[in-house]
Amino acid sequence: MFHIYYLCISFIYNDFVKVKWRVYSHYLSSIGVWLSVCTLLMNMIYQGFSIGSNYWLSAWSGASSAAVNGSLEPSERDMYLGVYGALGAGQGKMTDFSLLKK
Repeated sequence: MFHIYYLCISFIYNDFVKVKWRVYSHYLSSIGVWLSVCTLLMNMIYQGFSIGSNYWLSAWSGASSAAVNGSLEPSERDMYLGVYGALGAGQGKMTDFSLLKK
């Protein structure tokens, strides 16, 4: 395991942080196609939750239906809070899933 790590780091260092395709193919052949696809898919889902929560927080903070005192109606506030919480829970589940071991 250490040899693979050293080999990959030396490729990256020697190419001035430009990773060659043979490094990626080495990773792919080491862990297999199935785990590589799962890793990419889970990373994309995690990033989707992250971007979604940032977008939703921006929409929430710019809600034009704020009352005179600057607060939202309880039903609208609960809707924004529920969706934001669900997106955060999705991020947490993806993090939990990434930490699972065989």
